[in-house]
This record gives sequence, structure tokens and C-alpha cells, in this order.
Amino acid sequence: MNAFPWAVALTISGCTGAPDVARTPSAVVSQGLVDPTFYAGDVSFKITEAFAVGERDVPLTLFLGLSSQTETRLAVEAFVDLRPLQEALPEIVSGSVEPSCSLGIDIDLDHAEAEGRTVRAWGTAQARLYRCPGRGTEGERRGARLLTQNIGFIAVASAELEQDCVFFRLVDLDLTPNGLIGRIVSLLGVTDRVRAAILERGAARLSENPICPELPDELSLFDPRYSEGGLREIGDGGMGAALSGSVDTSAVTLIGLLSLMKARGAVGEAR
Repeated sequence: MNAFPWAVALTISGCTGAPDVARTPSAVVSQGLVDPTFYAGDVSFKITEAFAVGERDVPLTLFLGLSSQTETRLAVEAFVDLRPLQEALPEIVSGSVEPSCSLGIDIDLDHAEAEGRTVRAWGTAQARLYRCPGRGTEGERRGARLLTQNIGFIAVASAELEQDCVFFRLVDLDLTPNGLIGRIVSLLGVTDRVRAAILERGAARLSENPICPELPDELSLFDPRYSEGGLREIGDGGMGAALSGSVDTSAVTLIGLLSLMKARGAVGEAR
């Protein structure tokens, strides 16, 4: 699925093995109805389309409200229900990164919730430190594992409208190691390397998956253009995106729409 300010809380446990980490329980995605004021207009309707997100298709519902703006354009208020994307975010963002020969990181996003016009996400990052004989040379190779530390994090993000698409953006990432081992790990520079890896992984995965509402063929002739948009909360914690703009209603567009209706048998041939 886009700037996310990420605030991160770090929980460090023992030096070896797979220690227990304090984690925020997974939240249930809000099941409330979308507020009709998000897509108000003289005429409104909804379209459910499958969006390609990562390696899977996510069904998202687009709500549209149309009202008169000028002689050749209609004002459009659009709203995309992003709750299916919200449920898919852990699969999209989670994964392994290998910043260097001596460090590997497994990022595991647990869940995300909307908070007004931002999104907050919870997860853990497991940092794995290795010996690295020949570090910095062409012959460097990863050796035995020296240390494993689990890091709990909380991340926050916002969204921006670019070229009629909603892009999620990481705004900030703050790691706070706890305990003596956490302070030692920070002194070794591991905290900064974990921060950089999470930022890189999160920014890349989010930028690869913008939300670009597209009308079906029957309505694409209207040429929607969005001028503003951003995240909105659905119910308690549900993710959505609102967009405002206009669509074309010129004579050329209407002729094209009539031609399409004729081709599909909605308008009969003249005799």
C-alpha cells in the first residue's frame, strides 16, 4: 500500500537465543461504515476494484460523490476504503534486510491503526550480529553469529497526494534502547544501523505501493484530476484516504461516453 512519522520503543532481552519481547496485541481492524461526508455530492456511488499491492491483489472500495462545478467539469469527492490494505500491511512491510556482512535484520510488522490523519504501526525488529572475517575487502564472508537482540518498535506515517495517487511517507524514526545491553548495543552503533535499515525497508516498500484510484472503463473518459488528499480514520482505527478534485464533462467526453454506451448495446442504432 505510502510520510509515516515512526516512533519506536525498543525492548532488549538476553544476549542469545530467541528472547521474549513485549509486544502490543494485534488490534481488530474497524468494521464501521464509511462516513458519507467523506464523499458527499449530488450523485454518489461506489466501485470495488482489486489493486495490485506487492505480490497480491487487495480489493479496495472507491466511493465517489459528484456535484456541479463549472459548465465543463464536475466536482468530485473520492474516498478509498483502505482497511483491506491495512490488514495486508504486515505482509507487505515485513521481511529481512542485510545491511552488511556483520548485521542482519528481520522486520516483523504486527499491525497498523489509523489515528486521525496519520497511521501508527507496531512491530519488532530482530538484529543479528555476526563475525565477518575480511570485513571491507572482496574476501569478506559472514561467520558465526555473535548476538541476537529483539527490538520492539512503534511507527507513525502520513500520506501525500502526487499525480492523482496517495503515497505513504515515513517521517521519523526514533529508537529507544532499554536496559544495560540496549545501551551497549547503542554504543556499538547497532541502534543507528537498525534505524537506517527500518527506514530504508519501510520507505521502499511503501513507495512501491501507492494507491491510485482508477475509474472503470465506462467512467475513465471523465478524466478525474485530484488536487488534494490524505488519510482519514474510519470508525476507530480503520484506514481510509480522501481525495478532492474534478472530472471532465465537456462535449467531447459526453460523445465518447455515448459511443461507448452504443458499442455495449445500451443505446440502439439509428434507423
